[in-house]
Amino acid sequence: MEDNEKISNLLTTRVRQLILKFNELKKQNSLLQQEIKQRDEQITQLKQQVNAAQKKYDDLMITKMIAISNGDMDQARKKLAHIIRNINKCITMLSQ
Repeated sequence: MEDNEKISNLLTTRVRQLILKFNELKKQNSLLQQEIKQRDEQITQLKQQVNAAQKKYDDLMITKMIAISNGDMDQARKKLAHIIRNINKCITMLSQ
């Protein structure tokens, strides 16, 4: 009978240990799940920041391209004005 009692006590002890370990792992799992949720939120925020930065970059590139185009337009106008002046000089010289 003592052997059965020892086995029963040992089994009871082991079951309690398993229950304690289970509860500990359950708490740890809960903490890890919270950490995963926080990291997912952080990833979402960082993706939004990257998208916003990409949009700003694209806008700046478009602005720069427009500025270059405007600069080219100004340069083309100056060249055209210079050519017109030269033509007017030539016409003046021919008409004298």
